[in-house]
Amino acid sequence: INWGSSVQAHTYRRALDAILKLGTVEEHVKNFRPQALVLTGNPICRPAIIDFVSLLTHGHSLMICGNIILDDPLVNIKLCEKKDDAVNWLKKRNSKAFYSTVISPTVRQGAQALLQCAGVGKMRPNLVFMGFKNDWYSQPEHLVNDYFNIIHDALDLNLGIGILRLKSGLDFSDFFGGSDVLIDEFADDVYDVDEDDEDFISTPLNKTKMNHTNETNNVIRKIRSTDVMVLKNTIINEGALQSMNIFRQSQISSAVIDVWWLFDDGGLTLLIPYLLRRRKRWKECQLRIFSCVCGEKQAADQQHLAMASLLSKFRINYDDLHVLHGLNKQPNEYEIQKFNQLIQSLSGENTLNNESKETSSWNISASELEANKDKIKRGLRLHEMLLEYSSTSTLIIVTLPIPRKNSISCGLYMSWLESISHDLPPLLFLRGNQSNVLTYYS
Repeated sequence: INWGSSVQAHTYRRALDAILKLGTVEEHVKNFRPQALVLTGNPICRPAIIDFVSLLTHGHSLMICGNIILDDPLVNIKLCEKKDDAVNWLKKRNSKAFYSTVISPTVRQGAQALLQCAGVGKMRPNLVFMGFKNDWYSQPEHLVNDYFNIIHDALDLNLGIGILRLKSGLDFSDFFGGSDVLIDEFADDVYDVDEDDEDFISTPLNKTKMNHTNETNNVIRKIRSTDVMVLKNTIINEGALQSMNIFRQSQISSAVIDVWWLFDDGGLTLLIPYLLRRRKRWKECQLRIFSCVCGEKQAADQQHLAMASLLSKFRINYDDLHVLHGLNKQPNEYEIQKFNQLIQSLSGENTLNNESKETSSWNISASELEANKDKIKRGLRLHEMLLEYSSTSTLIIVTLPIPRKNSISCGLYMSWLESISHDLPPLLFLRGNQSNVLTYYS
């Protein structure tokens, strides 16, 4: 029986006093923490992005999972009250995060509400994470425009932004019967449990889990002959299960994090992999840092010396530093042809190398292609380099290209990101808000 306790009242009072006191403290770069708003939707449907951001915050900084429920807030505002299942799932996933829901008629309006109102006082997000929309070219244009404009909104509000892409995608709502699935129904059953794994059952907690699994083997069981997982009434293949738990696995010493630091964004692109390597699961990873210059080899050598000195001052430990030249070279014919095919599927006959009619539901005009031709070719050339140097990496972090307003349309920008990140290992587009997050001084 819960008789109530004065401890609860004191805990609330201490937390309130701490937040109010924090509001009077002047911010300093040495005390910067990535406070993340993660646009997860229903948390169980996107476990990989939750696990990834949890590695960064790790209970030492703020993490808020935002769920935008598409409905009429004038009619179904009570849908916001259904939070307990999601909170319980996050606890069972060992994610130290808050959960917030918004009822909105459109994704963008809901995201705007979260971007403006999430958090309290100094405990407010300064970084937004979202998944890459792998199927954007087959989605209705208004949904993709909402996604594109959320990037603009985050940058306008002076927030950093991270876009995580997996080959298999991040959204597994199809496995669970849609994004409105009851979370508690699957909360204990989304882990791939191998009864022969002695390391897994070595701890008392995991022995308890194994006992629970044996008792409920009619609910969850692995069929080895077909490599599928039966999850109540849902069948999940092993590849999808690995994608769900990709950031829960401990990385071996041969694992590699590649950072492609292409623009100065205040240092966030370097800080995130540094924090990632401080976690037990990723501390054995190698860190390789890449930069690109448009000049020749002499310019690359000078840049290499300058970057090595800078990283030393920032106390960033790395295994390899590469400064590549030739970013402004012509990409190969295959990359250009693949990009042209994508553009043609969106905008009729317009391509990177010729002009044609300017009518398109995606509004990708020949004049826009011509104005952004050099940027796009550098993106295609970057993809060649990524395939050459990072095709076997564990994680790739690339500086996110900024979508200049009134300069590049939604369709062309998404095609640009698609061309850079296609057919690669897990890739994170990352861009800071130009505020310094690294300092020379200890």
